[in-house]
Amino acid sequence: MKRHSVHMAIWKGHKDFAQKLLEDGADKDLVDQEKRSPLVHAIDMGFKKLAIYLIEAEADLDVKDKDGRTALMAAQRKNMPQLTKMLISSGADTESAMNQGTTPLHYAAKTGDYGTVKQLLETETDLNRVTKVNCSTPLHLAIRRGHPGIAKLLLEKGAQMDVLDKARCLPPV
Repeated sequence: MKRHSVHMAIWKGHKDFAQKLLEDGADKDLVDQEKRSPLVHAIDMGFKKLAIYLIEAEADLDVKDKDGRTALMAAQRKNMPQLTKMLISSGADTESAMNQGTTPLHYAAKTGDYGTVKQLLETETDLNRVTKVNCSTPLHLAIRRGHPGIAKLLLEKGAQMDVLDKARCLPPV
C-alpha cells in the first residue's frame, strides 16, 4: 500500500515526527490511496494532540475517504467527544454522508451520544434524512437502539414520525 511520509509516520505511531513533518511544510491534506487524510489517520490512531494540531492548522475537515468517512465521523467512531465537539465547532460539514448515507446525526443517534446529537441539532442538520442501506432516519435508529432521550429530543426538534424505513416500518414510538 502506497503511503506518504506523514501517513507512514502516523501509521507507525511516530506522532511527534509526523507533527514535525507537518510543521516543516508537509501537505496536511494529502490523501493516501484509500483517500484518508493525515487528520483521519491521527484520529484513527487515537492521537488526539496531533488531531488538534491539524484542526488548528486548518487542515481540511471534510476530506472523505473511500467509504465517504470524514474526520468528524472518525472521531465519533473512536469515541472522542472532545474532538467531535471541536470538529463541529470548527465548521466540519455535519451533513456529509458516508457512501451508504449515514450522517454524523445518524451515528450519534444510533450510539446514544446525546451531547453530540444536541450539538448537531444546533447546526442546520437534516433530522429526517434517510440512509441508503435501510432507509432509516436518526429517529428510527435512536428508537431501535433504545435511546428514548435522543428520540424525544429529535421529536421536539421536528423529526417526522411518518417516514418509512426499508422494512416499510414507522418509528415505533
